[in-house]
Amino acid sequence: MAQTVKHLEMIQGVINRMAANSFDLKRWSVLLASAFIAISWRPEAMSRVALLAPLSVLIFWCLDSYYLRQERMYRKLYDKVRVQEHTDYSMDTREFIQGTTISSAFFSVTLGLFYIGLIGTITAGIILLNFLSKGAN
Repeated sequence: MAQTVKHLEMIQGVINRMAANSFDLKRWSVLLASAFIAISWRPEAMSRVALLAPLSVLIFWCLDSYYLRQERMYRKLYDKVRVQEHTDYSMDTREFIQGTTISSAFFSVTLGLFYIGLIGTITAGIILLNFLSKGAN
């Protein structure tokens, strides 16, 4: 039983790191997108730089989907180990690949709401900056 508890602690540590990575990706996506929007305030850079903001968010969304998929596989491993009396300390999640896809993580409610909301905010910011720069001329 003590072996199982130690194995579960190891798996939980991996799950916690995956969740922390996901949080960091969200933080960096907002920071980078904000930086692109701030740089695009200059009218001559507007069209080129502003388009990088949604592209960067899409890249972070894909990376976040990968980490969510990995986290889901480790949660399944956790559930498997939880009911065992003895364990071999395996951290292999290959048996859970079949039921866990990156596309299901990509289109999950939590990631979708965050990243679609961020892309919508970026788009609104670009439109507003474009409107303000035309009004200033």
